[in-house]
Amino acid sequence: MRLYDILFEAHWAPDTDSNITERTGQFADLMDVVAKQLGLPPPIITSGLRGPDRQAKAMFNIWRKNGPEYLINLYGNLCASCSKDAGNIAEKLADVWGKNKGFIPRPLILSGSDKAKQLIQLGVQVLSSGNNISAHQTGEALDYGLVSNNAGDIQKILGYIKSNNLAEIDEIDESGNKGGPHIHITVLGITAKGSELIN
Repeated sequence: MRLYDILFEAHWAPDTDSNITERTGQFADLMDVVAKQLGLPPPIITSGLRGPDRQAKAMFNIWRKNGPEYLINLYGNLCASCSKDAGNIAEKLADVWGKNKGFIPRPLILSGSDKAKQLIQLGVQVLSSGNNISAHQTGEALDYGLVSNNAGDIQKILGYIKSNNLAEIDEIDESGNKGGPHIHITVLGITAKGSELIN
């Protein structure tokens, strides 16, 4: 992985790690170009590369705001580009978090509390075992938060990209995620037509 020189200045949220693969950077450019063509605001990237610490925090927030079933289903069933063990890892995390000191997932418990920080660290230990659970950990995924665009706008951009064969992607619509509504995109490839459009 390397920090990709994003040609069209993809719009990143301030705290997002933009150290992503070249093709993921090209996809970010493609999203901005297509948004402009469609007369839509450029979509905001709210997550890129995640090490074990950021991945654990993201999963912890999903767990505490949506519950363990949502977390396990998301990583075990909905995420086609996640590792083959993703569902088992999510189940292990939900079990560790749920059984540890009687901590119950509730939206009002802040992820910055001492107890939450301890539980996130347990998640980091699980995720640091060498197995990547998500394409975010390899710089091959982006989350487009519902910040500058609603889910429908982002789906229009993605629809244009898919119908014109500009990129190959896996997407998960997490617009209903109470922990931060977004559309998750794993970038599998950029076609010659897609490359031509951004160059």
